[in-house]
Amino acid sequence: MIPQLKSLLLPPVIRERLRAKTDSDSALPINLSTNVIERLKKDPVRADRLSDLAVAIWDHLEARRPGWGPWPLDTEDALVVSMLLGALIEHEVSQSILTLSEDEMAFVEQQSQEQGLSLEQILINSIVERVEGQR
Repeated sequence: MIPQLKSLLLPPVIRERLRAKTDSDSALPINLSTNVIERLKKDPVRADRLSDLAVAIWDHLEARRPGWGPWPLDTEDALVVSMLLGALIEHEVSQSILTLSEDEMAFVEQQSQEQGLSLEQILINSIVERVEGQR
């Protein structure tokens, strides 16, 4: 599945660079996504470095430190990090759900239905709002 630009966790400056390549918040061009994945397969050292960077950024954001953390300057690397963060967020949400009480789960489901968003997207949106609100 090709990610939607609007659903990725990205600093605004990187989102704008990618938007210029897509002309919208729609799905990223298939050739861009495919090329990114193919390059990663050919360069395991880069893949490991970007994976470690995604974890460092997640730790930064989860700790509620100011700003976006140590994002790479390269747009393609930032896209990879964002995709990896998406997987981390999915894992985080699935683990968090296991610890919710029945009432908390009902509230979370209600919020998801009212907003028409997945729990992952609600988390991404709240992170973006929090980080951008610090400015």
